[in-house]
Amino acid sequence: MNKIVNTKVFSRGNNLIYELDMTTRQLRLLKDNIFLLEKNLTEKIKLCYDRELDQARMRLADFG
Repeated sequence: MNKIVNTKVFSRGNNLIYELDMTTRQLRLLKDNIFLLEKNLTEKIKLCYDRELDQARMRLADFG
């Protein structure tokens, strides 16, 4: 009976370790994707801002 209990406890422990590993990998992937999304969004915002700034400068140059 003791061996059966030990085997089940060992099996459950291995399953928990596997689930924890999978969850940790998913969390790392999610964090990486969020970082890339933030980086890409920042670059896009900078490009749009620079484009609008250049257009405003050209309009000012036309008036001057």
